[in-house]
Amino acid sequence: MSVFFNTRIIYSFNFVPKKNLYPMDAKHILILIALLSLTACSTPKIAIPTQLQTNGTTYAVEGKQGWMVKQRLSFGPYQTGSVKRGWTKGYNLPFILHFSGAKERLQFQVSDEDGGAAEVFCLGKLTETDLSWFDEFFDINLRSKDIFSGTIVLDESRSFTFFIDNLNQNNHFREATGYLHGPDIRMHIRPVMKLQSDKTWLGQQAPGFEFSIEDHFVGAVKTLNRGAVWIDNQLKSDQQLLVAALSAALLLRSELEEAAM
Repeated sequence: MSVFFNTRIIYSFNFVPKKNLYPMDAKHILILIALLSLTACSTPKIAIPTQLQTNGTTYAVEGKQGWMVKQRLSFGPYQTGSVKRGWTKGYNLPFILHFSGAKERLQFQVSDEDGGAAEVFCLGKLTETDLSWFDEFFDINLRSKDIFSGTIVLDESRSFTFFIDNLNQNNHFREATGYLHGPDIRMHIRPVMKLQSDKTWLGQQAPGFEFSIEDHFVGAVKTLNRGAVWIDNQLKSDQQLLVAALSAALLLRSELEEAAM
């Protein structure tokens, strides 16, 4: 009897699943997927010095992503001409003459709304032969060929040469660093590894760079995704054009890797 009684008790308490009190229809599922996609695709924002935020203007970049044939960049009052792989002769400058046979090269022009223009010549990774001459030219001692460099010509009498070392292996032990120098100017180029969220960027390639003359920040560029440019409003117009040209060179740096393939 006891066995029969227990069996009836177990049988009488069959499991009945609870009714879903919050059913999710197709509309709610699509909204959830969209929100998750926006979160995953959000672009990290680099931390910009307060001084530059106060005295500078921020420009969104157009043309960095998309079709690379006859690529052109524009941000604020600045725009580039069609980007060319290789260099066109016409300037009797030591930098251009020495590296005219290099494979990884870019040339483009940057102009502003006031009629100012700068010619930009960029060079990718150095060869072993070029490295010793490069050290002598910049009066430095480099051990790595992982260098991005170039020259910016405002006119026949004013040209500015820049370089950034250790771009593709940037880390806390040996971060990327560089300079731009020319007539009466020496600009320090540093990677920006801190984000606005107060977190540190963990990638090997910096998401942006900041430019300073002595202790004064004069500009910055975010090279990640679509890009952005910051330029100090207190600079003279030709100095602003110089910062714009350097920013465009860093935004287009990936083109050199394309040319080397």
